[in-house]
Amino acid sequence: MASKTGRNDPCWCGSGKKYKKCHLGRDREKPLPLQALGTELNRFFKGGECLHPEASRATCGKVIEAHTIQRKGALAQIVDDSKHCRTLFSHRAFFGDGAPQKRGWREASVFAGFCDHHDAVTFGPVESVPFTGTPQQAFLLAYRAECHEFYQKRASDRSQEPMRSLLDRGKPRDAQAAIQDFYNTQGAEIRAGLVLLC
Repeated sequence: MASKTGRNDPCWCGSGKKYKKCHLGRDREKPLPLQALGTELNRFFKGGECLHPEASRATCGKVIEAHTIQRKGALAQIVDDSKHCRTLFSHRAFFGDGAPQKRGWREASVFAGFCDHHDAVTFGPVESVPFTGTPQQAFLLAYRAECHEFYQKRASDRSQEPMRSLLDRGKPRDAQAAIQDFYNTQGAEIRAGLVLLC
């Protein structure tokens, strides 16, 4: 595979770059520690934008960490006495020891997908009144969950190329191939998911 690839040939991984600009010598590069990889991945999920259909510079406020579930409802039921809950939905858990991460209730189940104005206006009927299962509340919960899914998939898509060039540093060629195959498959699945959500 890579051993038969010329320096100026397209790299075997499918990146579109020349082999000499991509995987040539990758097995001799210093691998990044898992925590550094997690930090790098997290930066793609931190930048936010308002996903509201009428979002614009004229209508939006500050982008906030919007909750994906009713903060005073379901979330309030699972916090402990110190107002913390535990979650596995974190890249720190994936790139760390795999243990659930303790998160404050203001930081749990959030994504930077709405500005303060549109979050309050749109999701007020879910956040400001008790949940009774009205059609409006059910729709808003589903809509917010879909926005969260779109946000996560788009961030994952943006992370694909940078992360695939970091994860196989210092690995033998067969391990590099396995990582690149995984990213090719995952990337195709993420892009297909984005098409379905758009």
